Amino acid sequence: MMVLPFIYMGAKHMVTGYDHLLFLFGVIFFLYRMKDVGLYVTLFAVGHSVTLLLGVLTEISISSYVIDAIIGFSVVYKALDNPGAFQRWFGVQPNTKVDTLIFGLLHGFGLATLPSNQPTTPDIEMPAPESTLLQSWHHNAQSWIEAIRTGTIENRLKVTDQAILLAVLSRQPERVLDLGCGEGWLLRALAERAIKAVGVDGDATLVEAARAAGSSQVHLASYEELVEAKVEIGNDYDLICANFSLLHQDIIPLLYAMNALLTPGGALVIQTLHPWTAAAGDYQDGWREETFAGFKGQWKPMPWYFRTLSSWLNALDMASFRLAGLQEPQHPQSLVPQSLLVVAEKLG
Repeated sequence: MMVLPFIYMGAKHMVTGYDHLLFLFGVIFFLYRMKDVGLYVTLFAVGHSVTLLLGVLTEISISSYVIDAIIGFSVVYKALDNPGAFQRWFGVQPNTKVDTLIFGLLHGFGLATLPSNQPTTPDIEMPAPESTLLQSWHHNAQSWIEAIRTGTIENRLKVTDQAILLAVLSRQPERVLDLGCGEGWLLRALAERAIKAVGVDGDATLVEAARAAGSSQVHLASYEELVEAKVEIGNDYDLICANFSLLHQDIIPLLYAMNALLTPGGALVIQTLHPWTAAAGDYQDGWREETFAGFKGQWKPMPWYFRTLSSWLNALDMASFRLAGLQEPQHPQSLVPQSLLVVAEKLG
């Protein structure tokens, strides 16, 4: 796992965690010696770091709602403690150093729950969903090629294919990387418009199909290999697109790796199932299952990771992207969006 995205998240949390900063402000409000300020800040930081590491490394998870309530309580507690309310009401003055350390421990779980407190769908038992996802694509590759080339997936034919193509063209890129390019239809569409497009996919059958159809620059690489830079796929791309291809759980390292391949100001365009439409009444992150019901051919059920809109945006933020645009492609005769299309730009 790459550590830089999480270092970035921690650093950002330090300056934007207003609840933590408010508590600390209360702790040091009446302190006038830098030695005391340093002592109390250190106690809070030690407590915060201990439970943060404990939560992430051991995957101990506490409900974020409980932690948020405790953090809010800590601010109120400090607001009462500073003017001596507990001494007047109960005749007892709490040890402020111990309080600071204890609340630091509790505050630390607030950040620890961000990467670890992600519930899974209880009715789908998949001991290794990531590997099952890849296996299903290997099994379904030929059926997928036929479905795309015969135009049997109606919402792609009428809505989503055009949506991703227009989103890419609107940026007027010269070089594009199609992440999870499949059989290469988007590569061919871009090549017809004189845009240099490079593809990468983790399935050999899909890669060979894309090459046979005329796309010469198509690389075979798993997402793990891309994260670890084991396969050279070029760099200095003006735009990277991921069209229904980010289906696994831990996408942040991959997004961060893609960020490094973009030119300054380059864009990442993601199209995925619309969270509101795909939630089916269960709007929380977790593994789901696509059965391909109604599709012609021999299909193997495929696990995929559902994430809410906020989870998508948080992942982009952690990978050093900023949101530049958001669309909800919809067929004129449909009352619900067919997909979610996000455009994010590289920071810096």
